[in-house]
Order: sequence, then C-alpha cells, then structure tokens
Amino acid sequence: MKILATRNGQRQFVEGSEPYVGSYDIKIKTLYSSVSYGSEQTTVVDTSILKSIAKIDKVRLALSKLIELGPLDFLRKLSSMRKKYSAIGYSVVGEVIEIGASCNGDEVNVGDLVVAAGQYATHAEINCVPQGMVQKVDPANMLRDKIALLSLSGVAAVPINGVRTLYADRTDIDLSSIRALIIGGGVIGTFCGLYLRSLGVQSVKFVDVAGKVMADQFLERFQGDERINSIFVCSNSSHGLEKYIMLGDIGLNLSIIGETQLNVERDLLEQKYATVRFCNSFGSGRGQPSYEIFN
Repeated sequence: MKILATRNGQRQFVEGSEPYVGSYDIKIKTLYSSVSYGSEQTTVVDTSILKSIAKIDKVRLALSKLIELGPLDFLRKLSSMRKKYSAIGYSVVGEVIEIGASCNGDEVNVGDLVVAAGQYATHAEINCVPQGMVQKVDPANMLRDKIALLSLSGVAAVPINGVRTLYADRTDIDLSSIRALIIGGGVIGTFCGLYLRSLGVQSVKFVDVAGKVMADQFLERFQGDERINSIFVCSNSSHGLEKYIMLGDIGLNLSIIGETQLNVERDLLEQKYATVRFCNSFGSGRGQPSYEIFN
C-alpha cells in the first residue's frame, strides 16, 4: 500500500506493509485524507544498517557484526534490511474493511463509512484506528464530493477544541465583543476563524508570514492598529507573539492550540493580566505507528 511520509523536508509516497489489526481496532480503507502542513512535522527516519554505519557511534557495532557474521553473511544482512518510516496525518474518512475481535459490532460494521481522527489516522491507503477514535457516518443523500469534506473533521476539531477550552468557564464573556487575532493562516487557523465567526464573533483577523495562505479566502489580515482582546496561536511557532500581546487589552485571553511552545516573558503576561489556556491536539501528525517500507 502507499503511505505519504516526509523525507529530507519533502513529502513523498512510499510502498509499505498493511498495519496489524488489534483487538480494539477498526481497519479502514482510506477514501480521503486531510493534509495539514503546519501541524505535521514528522520527518522520516531511516533505520537501515546502511544509514547506521555512516554514523560514528554506529561504526563499532557494524564492525562487530562484520566480524561475527563474516563478509558474505554481513552483505546478505544488508541487502535484506527494510526501512521503517513514521507515517503522518491524523484525519481521514474511509470504509471499514475489518473489525477487531473485541470491538462492539453494534456501533460499526464492515462496509460502513466512517471518519477517524488521531495519531493512527494517517495518510496511508489502509489504517487501523482504535474504535474510540472512529465515528460512523450516514452516507444517505451525500454526494461523493461532499464525502471528501468529512476528512477535515479531525483537523477542524483541534481549533474548535482550542476555542471551547479558552471560553469553557467564561459565562461572563459576550462573544460579540471579542476582537480575535489568529496567528497562522493555514488549515488550523482558518478553521479557528470560521468557528469564531459561527459563534457570533464579529472581529476575526489573522497574521501569517506567508504572502498567500488559506485564510486569505475567508478572513481579513491584521493591520497592526486594531485592538485585541483574544489571541489564538494556530502556528507551529510562537515567534513574534510578544508584540501582539503588547497590543492586547488588559485581561487578554490567549489560547495556544496544538503543541506550540510558548516563548513569552512571564512579566508581559502578568502586565496584561492574561488568561492562558493550552489545547493539545491529537498529536501533531507525528504518526505513532511505523510502517515497514519495501524498496
């Protein structure tokens, strides 16, 4: 099967083995998989002996293996080595093709259309996802081009959860009075802005270092002279965040969405009496399972 992985900073398709179906897993044939470049930072790691012996700390081990096996068997060992890669992705829609022995068959059955999220819902033709991260979808009256949009469910859930986390206990806040700044104009940032808009937030703007991003189609760019009382960090870096905090009102609300590091002086947060909430995602596309790759 084909797997989308990252190698030397570039994404590429590689051939790999199908994952094992655990007792509580749902095996899914992927129809569509949503790619979120900003939150998928996994790099392919080559674990073959050929790569290992190129490292100084592995030379001694390679030499000992050469002595132990002899030249001929050592070469055979090299030629039989397979590479392992970590897959990326965390949001797919697909068809159930197998169910683990301990799964509840009343919830999902073979042939069902499902959405899956989390670190096991990778950019692979076949995925095995824990049953708790799989949701059945009713395909009735749904056009096939609309099914593709379901693959965004897991990605969209991350910023939605970030917004809800920030305001979960704040019944005193009038959402229409929020002046939100979103840092990051990719998929995550765009969904964050659209969700805020759906809640009735009138002022939603964003900043991004790129000249043209997805959010440009839906949101207005921040010009630097507007007042801010809420900031949502939807980028894999918090670089430059301090200057936006300085522009914020007293009582600033700050939501760190995903696994971005917050590199801000504490004194600045205290000066603004800022409320900071952290919202971890499913794991930023790190692809917990490894797949054996055939070359």
